Amino acid sequence: MNKENQIISCYRNTVNDYFMRLGGSGVYDGFEDWHPAFLTIGCATQVKNNLTFEALEPVWFRLPMKIVYGCDDLREKVYEELFSSMKKSLHQHDLLNAAIVELKQILNRYYGINQLSLFEDAYTKAKSEIESNTLKVAK
Repeated sequence: MNKENQIISCYRNTVNDYFMRLGGSGVYDGFEDWHPAFLTIGCATQVKNNLTFEALEPVWFRLPMKIVYGCDDLREKVYEELFSSMKKSLHQHDLLNAAIVELKQILNRYYGINQLSLFEDAYTKAKSEIESNTLKVAK
């Protein structure tokens, strides 16, 4: 029996469940179906790379501020859940990469190519900016 990826488990049981209980994309202005996946990956990236909240600004500013600072402290809860589960793993890089692949499949299957494209675009840009900022700090 394969154990589900901790990041995917957090996405399904914590993040996506939270928004489904609120009613999905009708939750509030600006909500998109790719946001729960992006929030999950942002928090997982923060845990994996031991980054500060500020270092993840390229992720957070691509999400509605209601998700980043509201939603019953969902972002903080997701970070804590992933911190607790991912720190036990010796293969955090593989875990994150596998989760990204699976989340892309989920977005495409359930929400369509448009939501997948929005996720991919936001992820690519945020990752590039985080890497660029990290290099600047290291110099």
